[in-house]
Amino acid sequence: MLADLVRQRDALSAELAELEAVFGAIPSVANEKRGPGRPRGPVGRPRGAGRRGRGRNATSLATSLHSVLNGKTMSVAEVADAVQKAGYRTTSPNFRTIVNQALISNPKAFKKVARGQYTSR
Repeated sequence: MLADLVRQRDALSAELAELEAVFGAIPSVANEKRGPGRPRGPVGRPRGAGRRGRGRNATSLATSLHSVLNGKTMSVAEVADAVQKAGYRTTSPNFRTIVNQALISNPKAFKKVARGQYTSR
C-alpha cells in the first residue's frame, strides 16, 4: 500500500510540474493591459496630487460678497471683480458663475433687485 501511495505522489508531482510550466507561460493578471476607461495613476501617488490648490481666504465667499454689496446694487460680473479686488483669492476660470451661484443660494443674505442685479439684505 505504501508503494502505491508513493507512486501516486510521484505521478501527481510530475503532473503539478507540467501545470506549473504551462502557467508560467501565461501572463499573470497583474501584467494584463487595462481595457478602455480611466487609466490607473502611478502607485503611491498621494491623494489629491496634481490637482489645483484650494484658495485659502480669511472669510467665506458669502461673507466677502456681503461686505462688497453692503448698501450697493451691482451686477454679478461687477461683484466678482470687486470681491477679487478686495482680496478674495480664487483659481477658478469661471469665478463669475461661482459668485452667481453663491448669490442665488443665499436668499436670506442677498436680494435680487433686477435681472442680474443683486444687493445685500
